[in-house]
Amino acid sequence: MNNIDNCVTKIGFIDEIIPYNSGFFVSRGLNCHPQRIITSYEIIFVVQGQLDIEENGIAYTVLENQVLVLTPGVMHRGTKTYPKDLKYYWLHFSTTYTGINYRNDQMFKLSKVSTILRPSRLVQLFNWYISDQENFSQLDKTAKLIIYLIFSEIEQASTIKSVEMSAINYHARKAYEIIQTEYCKDLSTKNIAEQLHCNSDYLGRVFKKAYGIPLTKQIHLTRIKKGKQLLVENSMNISEIAFKVGFRNVGHFRAVFKRNVGVTPTAFRYSYNKIHINTE
Repeated sequence: MNNIDNCVTKIGFIDEIIPYNSGFFVSRGLNCHPQRIITSYEIIFVVQGQLDIEENGIAYTVLENQVLVLTPGVMHRGTKTYPKDLKYYWLHFSTTYTGINYRNDQMFKLSKVSTILRPSRLVQLFNWYISDQENFSQLDKTAKLIIYLIFSEIEQASTIKSVEMSAINYHARKAYEIIQTEYCKDLSTKNIAEQLHCNSDYLGRVFKKAYGIPLTKQIHLTRIKKGKQLLVENSMNISEIAFKVGFRNVGHFRAVFKRNVGVTPTAFRYSYNKIHINTE
């Protein structure tokens, strides 16, 4: 009799990555990035504020939603004092030579500085890594796979061109700007159209053509993105967060969050409650 439990599919895993620690940095507006030479790569992902840093004599200004990749064995240092609003994720890793001659399309190509196209996705990956890193001695493959996914998001930023703002319809662009800055207010296609002195049906059509999603969905996605940040970084209760990001009904917030993220706000917060936060 065949023992089905003994039927295991074995899949090879290329052991290029050596994962190290990661964390979330919150500035108090003191000091600047230390001058040092490290023996590992470091990925820095700025989620708020601006980081000014120099590596090998070349200065970089890393803005919100941008990633900087620091090279091992090269001196780097901060060039300006940390601003008070600066927040960023960091992750250290090394590589090991396997002797495998990869095809060109099997190599990750990471630019020195990249503007991330899907910052909320990268935030999720960093939170996942940080939350689980206590167990990575037992789940080493998981750590490596998350790092590969982080690489993929950075590479996309380097190789896929985002929509050129100059080519986007004026009203669509202005509607997007309103959503990003006024998401906490009572927003709808109708009242945004009124602000822009145009027809709401017309605005809905040009917005979807420019950004690929309905305007109402963009409002929801923006609010959920801000809500996720507050859930991870703040101790406010769910009702307070819902109101803070523009929902007037906590039940509606929970429903929209679950539909777009796949879990409830409470479950999302619980999943990422082990974040390693450091400061100056």
